[in-house]
Amino acid sequence: MGVLLSAALTACGQVDGAARSIKDAASPSPSSGGPTTAPPSKSSSPSPSATTRKPTTSRPPTSASPTRGPITSADVPNLSVGELISLARTAARTVKTVHVRATIKLDGTKKMLIDVYVDRETENFRGSASTDKYVLQIVRKGDAVWFKGDEQYWLVEGKGQFSAADARTLAAKWFRTVDTDPSVSGIVTGVLGASNPEYVLEHLNSSSTKLPLQQFEGWTLIPISASTGTGYLNAALPVYPIRLITNGPEPEADNYDKFNEPVNITEPPASEVVDLPKS
Repeated sequence: MGVLLSAALTACGQVDGAARSIKDAASPSPSSGGPTTAPPSKSSSPSPSATTRKPTTSRPPTSASPTRGPITSADVPNLSVGELISLARTAARTVKTVHVRATIKLDGTKKMLIDVYVDRETENFRGSASTDKYVLQIVRKGDAVWFKGDEQYWLVEGKGQFSAADARTLAAKWFRTVDTDPSVSGIVTGVLGASNPEYVLEHLNSSSTKLPLQQFEGWTLIPISASTGTGYLNAALPVYPIRLITNGPEPEADNYDKFNEPVNITEPPASEVVDLPKS
């Protein structure tokens, strides 16, 4: 599979190998039970999501006037689309840390909803990745990656290899590998790609249509509609890209907030960590 899920399955499924070593390392009694992470709540909005990202070098034209004085927050709602995109691009490039909710594609087909806090300078992050069946907690610090699946993760992805008691035991443990492991590099790349708010602007250009102001999670936003989706920009300075909703039969959305707020990345307690066998 070449993704995080494959790392766990490989580690847990090798005959007379990693599967038994993980069970042995996760030694607490199955009856003690491990914490189970509840899936994120659903809202009426499309699921926060992000498709595969590729860096762009394109720059949409702007209509910013060289003779205009300094722009204030009060001016922002009245700016042209070109001016808004220019200001949003500048704001996005100042983002060093961010909270992002999005959907990343794994193996080109499998989708996982991520809810992560990312330090874009160090590329460290913490948060969760989930499907409609289970939740993984995930931490990246330096070249190390830790993940912790809930009971359903082990039951579903274990494909019958683990009993309910095994799943409770494994759900109490963090599993550590390295970010160069092909089994986890896909999700690392997906999270880091999704953490770039400039992605919202790839769908917009100066001929896109500005719509009336909207409110979303405490933000006053300027919606800008384009053929592939609608971007939502902060209606004050800095003009951060806040949201993108794509068009199509299954609309997807990216949500960004907590710009440049501290992101603390701490390693899980050593007593709860199991090192995955190296391939």
